[in-house]
Amino acid sequence: DMSGLGCGCNAAFYLTNMYQNKEASECSDYYCDANNVCGQSCAEIDIQEGNQFSWHSTLHTKTDPGGLGMGYGGGGGGWNGPRDWSSSTYGPGASCIDTKVPFQV
Repeated sequence: DMSGLGCGCNAAFYLTNMYQNKEASECSDYYCDANNVCGQSCAEIDIQEGNQFSWHSTLHTKTDPGGLGMGYGGGGGGWNGPRDWSSSTYGPGASCIDTKVPFQV
């Protein structure tokens, strides 16, 4: 349910295989992700990073924190990343994903 998540919020749903990491991380476990958050990098699939008004999915390799992604909105006015959706397909009242109501991922 994204209906209460406005601009500035990021609901992240992602996958990472922690068996990739053989070294303990700076977070005192074996967590790893593409952005090296706890000091260990590994491949990551961002299924969804978004809110009521924007959404992005990204595939990352261990050595590619920028990844390859697609989505709609977000990133601020100066960001020119891929936006292959529009407000008519994603967002409040949109035809494909209407963020005013809960949806299944």
